[in-house]
Amino acid sequence: MRIGITPYLNARLLARGLAGQSGVELVYASPARLADLLRWGALDSALVSSSEYFNGDYVIVPECAISTRGGGADALLLCKAELTQLRVIALDAASRSTNLLLQLAMYWLRPGAAITYLTRPADSCRSLHDCDACLMIGDTALSTCHEAVLRYDVAEMWHERTRLPVVLTLWLAQPNSDPRLADVIRQAYRDGLAQLDEVVAQAARDLGWDEQFIRRYLTEVLDFSWTDAHVESLRLFGEALYQLDLVEHQHPLRYLQGSRDSAANTATSSNTSPESGQPSSQAT
Repeated sequence: MRIGITPYLNARLLARGLAGQSGVELVYASPARLADLLRWGALDSALVSSSEYFNGDYVIVPECAISTRGGGADALLLCKAELTQLRVIALDAASRSTNLLLQLAMYWLRPGAAITYLTRPADSCRSLHDCDACLMIGDTALSTCHEAVLRYDVAEMWHERTRLPVVLTLWLAQPNSDPRLADVIRQAYRDGLAQLDEVVAQAARDLGWDEQFIRRYLTEVLDFSWTDAHVESLRLFGEALYQLDLVEHQHPLRYLQGSRDSAANTATSSNTSPESGQPSSQAT
């Protein structure tokens, strides 16, 4: 099996577990690059931006999606001015879901506002020289930037609006993929978690960050589960993006045949406002 995974800290537990499984070839790339490889058929499954589900013909492997309610600042908007004053925002070329999540959040805050979005490589704070704000994801976002006046956690923006976790990345596969993929990914998370101390220590050496910070990030800030709340969040996300013409399709959520979907085949009640694709703040 050729499985794509990101090189970021948030996927290290999964990568450690997958690396120990026979018959698995790992391909490391950004979420955006992995989405392209999956679409071209070069991968059997990949951990990609959640919005990609609504841009192609895929099934969800509902195990170990990476979600958060915020507070981790690995999807960070760095600004030189208040949100209400932003006119030019640099997006992160490595991401897709976070870029769209930010555009959706800005639409909720300022519907109809003339905001220009420029897609740039993840280049630290250099985009702030000619833009009002820049979006960063992954390990770059977790690093310190001194040029920004204001910082906003994009995941918190979603959670404050919907009261739901935001599904940043999830495992997608082609519809005819081997159902054993779900077992492989589940086992990878269990194996990675069993090696948490080693993963934390290695990440601290590689990144030069504090071990306590890394441990909290992997075990408290991030959420690898798949519950009704995650299903509802993903459904609302896709619906809102489609209504704003930001994705190609409004697919119902489909799952890898034979995988254990943890009650994922039925979403909870809609709690969606029919106007402008706006999730209700009362969603649960």
